[in-house]
Amino acid sequence: MVFNDVHWQEAVPALDELLRLAETEPPRVVLMKTDFRFDPAIEQTMNRILAIAVREVNFERSAAFIKEKILDRINGSLRPLLEHMIKLQRIEPLNIETFLSLSSSYAFSAALMNGTPFQTDLDSWKAGMEMLFSIIKPV
Repeated sequence: MVFNDVHWQEAVPALDELLRLAETEPPRVVLMKTDFRFDPAIEQTMNRILAIAVREVNFERSAAFIKEKILDRINGSLRPLLEHMIKLQRIEPLNIETFLSLSSSYAFSAALMNGTPFQTDLDSWKAGMEMLFSIIKPV
C-alpha cells in the first residue's frame, strides 16, 4: 500500500516527542511539527485515492477509510497534544473537537482540490496551517 505507518512515522514525530517538546518549545512550533502533507512522490496517488473514496458508492466504507487512514492519525497526535498544552497552561483552553474538525476539513479539502486547477502548493498549504494554528493562543 502506498500509505503506510513507516511513511507516517518519518513525516510526523512520535507523540511522546511532541508532548516533550510542548513543555519547552513555543506552541506554534510544536503544532507545525504535526503538519502532514504526503511526500510529493505519492501525493497525487493519495489525492486520487481520497477523491475516489469521496465518490465511492459505498459511503460508509469510504468514510471509514478516510477516518482510519487519515483523520484518526492526524487527530491522534493533535488531540493529546492540545490537551497536554492546555493542562500545562501553554495555550488558552479551546474546544478541541471543533478545532480538529476545522483542521481535518482544511486538510481534506486541500487534498481534494489538488486534482483540480485550484491545486494547493506547499507554501499555500503551510500558510493555511499557520492560519489554522493561529486560532490557538499561547498563554
